[in-house]
Amino acid sequence: VLAIISGKEWRLEKSRKDKYIFLAAIAGTGRELLMFLAEYGSYRGHFSFDSFYRFYPPLEHAATMLVGIFISYAFMRYGSTEKSYQTRFLAVSSFITVVIYFVTAFGWPSFLSTHPKISFAMYGGDLAFRIAASLILGIALASFLMNRMQGTRVAIPLILGISFLLLDELLMILNIATMERNSGVLAPIRHNLHIWAIPFFISTYWTDLAFSRKKNEAELVEQHQRLEDLNSTLEARINKIVTDLNLRDWFKSGQNELNTILRGDKSSVELADKVLAFLISYLNAGVGVFYLYDEQDESLEIISLYAVSGGKELNGRFALGEGLPGQVALEKKPIFLNSVPPDYLPIGSALGEADPLNIVLLPVLKNEELVGVLELGSFKMFTDNAMEFLNMSMEAVAISFSVNNSRKKVDELLEQMQAQAEELRVQQEELQQSNEELLERSRMLEQLK
Repeated sequence: VLAIISGKEWRLEKSRKDKYIFLAAIAGTGRELLMFLAEYGSYRGHFSFDSFYRFYPPLEHAATMLVGIFISYAFMRYGSTEKSYQTRFLAVSSFITVVIYFVTAFGWPSFLSTHPKISFAMYGGDLAFRIAASLILGIALASFLMNRMQGTRVAIPLILGISFLLLDELLMILNIATMERNSGVLAPIRHNLHIWAIPFFISTYWTDLAFSRKKNEAELVEQHQRLEDLNSTLEARINKIVTDLNLRDWFKSGQNELNTILRGDKSSVELADKVLAFLISYLNAGVGVFYLYDEQDESLEIISLYAVSGGKELNGRFALGEGLPGQVALEKKPIFLNSVPPDYLPIGSALGEADPLNIVLLPVLKNEELVGVLELGSFKMFTDNAMEFLNMSMEAVAISFSVNNSRKKVDELLEQMQAQAEELRVQQEELQQSNEELLERSRMLEQLK
């Protein structure tokens, strides 16, 4: 089962840990199958145990050593973060195992021929396997314990499993040293130690898989959160870009429409009506008044009204500094009213009338010269964008009215010149008639003489 699970994980994750857990499980399974075939096959009479025993012990001991080596190397990430250390451990341990196996495999049949019915424990190759395995497992155990003391996450079941394998090897060395006099006592203990080590390794691997799963899930959740944050950021940026583009298009379209209105030959009243109607519609305002500055008597004259209740009653003039329009004209600075007095500038319709909640008065200036004052009222607060649009528009409106005033003055001058020319023509005709009369009298006097 361990081989199947670790093999599947190895195929999916391509991890060295899973690979060597798989190899350790295969080596351990192969060792147990080899022992089962040796005992069961000879018991059933399929082959002679003596013939099988000529090559079986070295192979079984090598497989046992490889299980310990592969298990230790697979979990070396608990013991060391240095890849070079892990690689040296695997290479040296495997090399020692292979060397001992080949030396023992070639020497054991000859030794068995000269010493029939002797136990493999009495052969020097067994002791070499046990000493080498004890050193390898001891190094792995010391590494795991040292790193756990330093705060590295090393599983207790892993330490117990390696300890049981090491104790198994040490008890076998003791068995060999006592010439197997206590084998009846030591053998059951050794076999149980070997069997007990397996659940500890499985527990370590299962726990590690669960830890990896939780870690991966946490990373996935974190990555998902990052993606959501990134999507939110991108969405916010896209929305901002779209908003900025829409706002830019709103400004550009409004300026183009206003410029179209400002073109052409119009009277001041007609121009004020169209400008006032456009601004109120474009800014969703409700009421408006346009005051034109009269340079001769230095006053403001109402020339256009929009949706003002009782409109004609508001017609009149404001001197500089008189009322809010006069104050704006005098200081050439805007005035904002968020608390509008009752009946200050009521918005009227066929359904009734109501007071606006917000009033703004702007000076219409051209090169700091006063052209007029614009007053707008709304049921809601004017936004920053609306105020920016108004500020951008005032200069164009001022230029248009200045051009219109200049055109009006030119027309007046032309009319004056035409009137003067007509007077000169009449005077010239009168002079000519007088001259003709004088000439006629002169001729008559000459004839009388």
